[in-house]
Amino acid sequence: MAEKQVFISYAHVDNDFAEVVQQKLIDAGFNPWVDNKQLKAGDDWRQGIDAAIRGSFALIVIISPESDQSKYVTYEWAFAFGNGIQIIPVMYRSTEKIHPRLDSWHYEDFTHRINRPWDRLIGRLEELFKEIDLRAPFDNSSYFGEALKALGSWKPGERIEACRVLAQLGNASAVDSLARVLHDTDAGVRVAAADALGSIGHISAVDHLLNSVNDLVPTVRVAIVKALARFNTPSVIDALFIALADADMSIVEYATAGLIANKAVEKLPDVRSLLKAESLQIKVSAIEIIGELQDRASVSYLLEMLRSDAGTLRSDILAALRNIGDSTAVPELLSLHMNEVEVEPWSASTDLKDAISLLIDKSSVHTLVSCVASTNWAIRQFGAELLGQIGDPAGLPALFSVLKDPDSDVQNAAMNAIRSFPQLSELPQIIENLDDDNVSRRSEAAYTLAKFGALSGLVYGLTSSNNAFWELSNALSNELLTEDPSAVRSALRHEHTRVRAAFAEAIGVRQLDAYCQELMTLVDDRASFVRGLSVRAIGRLKCSNAITALTARLDDDGTIFSNSSSTVGNFALIALGKLGEMSLVPRLINLWAADDASLRTEVRSLLEDSERDVVLPHLIESLHNDSISVVEEAVKLLSKLSATEALAHIRALRRSSDESVRSAVIFALAELQDNSVYEDVESFAADTRWVVRERVASLLAKLDPNRSQPTLIRLLQDEDADVRIAAVEALGMTKNQETVGYLINRLDDKAYGMLGKRVCDVAAISLQNYGIKEATEAVSSWMQTSSSTPENISDIPF
Repeated sequence: MAEKQVFISYAHVDNDFAEVVQQKLIDAGFNPWVDNKQLKAGDDWRQGIDAAIRGSFALIVIISPESDQSKYVTYEWAFAFGNGIQIIPVMYRSTEKIHPRLDSWHYEDFTHRINRPWDRLIGRLEELFKEIDLRAPFDNSSYFGEALKALGSWKPGERIEACRVLAQLGNASAVDSLARVLHDTDAGVRVAAADALGSIGHISAVDHLLNSVNDLVPTVRVAIVKALARFNTPSVIDALFIALADADMSIVEYATAGLIANKAVEKLPDVRSLLKAESLQIKVSAIEIIGELQDRASVSYLLEMLRSDAGTLRSDILAALRNIGDSTAVPELLSLHMNEVEVEPWSASTDLKDAISLLIDKSSVHTLVSCVASTNWAIRQFGAELLGQIGDPAGLPALFSVLKDPDSDVQNAAMNAIRSFPQLSELPQIIENLDDDNVSRRSEAAYTLAKFGALSGLVYGLTSSNNAFWELSNALSNELLTEDPSAVRSALRHEHTRVRAAFAEAIGVRQLDAYCQELMTLVDDRASFVRGLSVRAIGRLKCSNAITALTARLDDDGTIFSNSSSTVGNFALIALGKLGEMSLVPRLINLWAADDASLRTEVRSLLEDSERDVVLPHLIESLHNDSISVVEEAVKLLSKLSATEALAHIRALRRSSDESVRSAVIFALAELQDNSVYEDVESFAADTRWVVRERVASLLAKLDPNRSQPTLIRLLQDEDADVRIAAVEALGMTKNQETVGYLINRLDDKAYGMLGKRVCDVAAISLQNYGIKEATEAVSSWMQTSSSTPENISDIPF
């Protein structure tokens, strides 16, 4: 045994973490063994692994979803288990199901990056190593003789210690002496002797161990079976098989691990017979052996068990089927899954689906095609997903058949499956979905065209369908960077209007400066749709040499979208604004009167980013505009720009006849912290529009509600619940004890506001902030009689 050697077993997807573990062990003075470091080209893989495990005093198995499914990882720890090597599981990434053997051992939880228990892991290794009690020199003949002599001591402890020393020495000459100790009167000594014989591993020990395998003491039988599991002879395999029926769980576990580690395929027919045993544990062990040894002949037996016993053994059977990897099980598993889904489509177990997904291959296509034709949407969806996973063209007709499925999830699954194929020639069938009424299905079709046909596929879609322009344009923007520029320039000259327009839009979205010159050419296109989107793209790219071309389009009234304000001229105006033509600010401001919301948003964003000193005079002037929309937007932007120099002009709008303007004024005054609002607070509070009164209360809370308590107290009686809620919140912020009584009166106000709040709930939350006895008692009494309690009040210590 290499001194302080620790074997690290892991799935290669977890290689980075395994390297961290390796370095931690090196730092702690251990000698970690990992297969990618120690095995050399030409080495016998299996022999190298076996030797490394036997030469280690402990094995760390890194648990993750991938390692749980890895046959190699399972072999490594099972071989270690069968050879008596101590196993320490380390949970690196959580997995839904841990192997029953690993689950029975305490694992170290490393799933959290912070505070990983490195010290505890190193501590466990150090304790294990101390127990081995390596002493030098082990090959000293006098030391060996003393150990043999100690086997005859009258003290059981000394005889046990002698067995441990002989085990470490590994000298086959000790076998006969240890064999005699197998009949010692002390059970502990017999256990130590069996362990020593197993550790020495000499074939001469087998008959001695077999003669004692029926020891009356369970712990001794456990040690003997554990030792036997290290040998691979017909007689040992027979004994391990018999041990599967032992009443002691540990014996069954060691026997199972031994049969697996020794690859006892010759016993598989006998193991299959155990599938009908009455003992649940025997059946579990038989299933595990069949799965680990990948016995295809047992598949039909396992499926029969799955049909008859879908409860206690289900997970074990499915794990075995996954390990065997025989796709002939798919039809039966699908049938079981379909039966479950028919009963309860929303809560059917996923374990069958997981097993099916791992087992399918091209031979399963016919079965999956029948799933796609099912009357149940969940089965059709699952069938489509699996056909995509296989990627066999034989499944394409079925996938195309459900592109128009009444269930959107099935349609999306089919489209995603089609996109998983490496190549596709049936683009016309995808085109049909571009005319679908559902936006998401049009988008799926567009991205499928992009996946298979790249630019040519999208051009095909644009010329073959009159719908899905924006979906195709969005898909196109994801393809442009990977395409030959000459192909893009050719598309910008395409005879079809939709192609030219879509490419212009996509270039603007991706901000591809290389195509500025081509876009400037399209500014004079015969189609207003193309001109408008080209102008918008130029604005996004900020092509500095395009000012003349854009200026020539300012009076172009060609429409782009359905509303009258979406003209080429207006798009040109915004593009020029982005290019810094600030002389156009008055015209830009007037676009706030447009019926196109996107235009208004673009103007707002553009002016926010412009030089304040340039924009401010025009905004103040626009406060006198005839358009209510312009005035409202100007007030909002002045507020956002903290334009205190505009206060006088904003105050003049307090008497506006338009509710939206008055509301915007209130917000602006609040943002600008204008105390002069108190001069007219009463007139605002008496406004005929509830939204203005509600804004007044909110405004007073934002400024200084203490100065306007009379007004707020009056608003507590307002006919509108939202106004009362705003007044309650504002008064609650004052924490003025004089207002407690008014808020207590609101605890009886059960009216709801527009956002689902009740006046009484808001009043209770406001009162809790006072921290005085009167408020506390009132809220406590209210909570005892209230049908519901607001979330914010749940922690009040009454």
